[in-house]
Amino acid sequence: MKTIDSTILYEVVIEVAPEARDDYLSWLRPHMDEMLTFDGFQSAALFFNSENKNEITCHYRLRDRAAMEAYLAGPALEMRADGVRRFGDRISAKRRILFSGAPS
Repeated sequence: MKTIDSTILYEVVIEVAPEARDDYLSWLRPHMDEMLTFDGFQSAALFFNSENKNEITCHYRLRDRAAMEAYLAGPALEMRADGVRRFGDRISAKRRILFSGAPS
């Protein structure tokens, strides 16, 4: 039987006001690099919506659920607050956590 890995995909979809898009992208790249310093974060990727240039999606791949839970219990609030402090209501974000393997 093939082993199913248990990686986590943390997805953040951001809607950015058109006038803030360039500044947001300049801030976002170092923000993503900082995310990769947290234990269990393995990779990050940035995606753009071909139908809405102001919608930006970040995918972070994490080692496992424990790493995701540690992030949410620790640095998540401050990492989220940094974007809100800088951009206020010019951004809105939706987040979801996707996992592989059987649900528990």
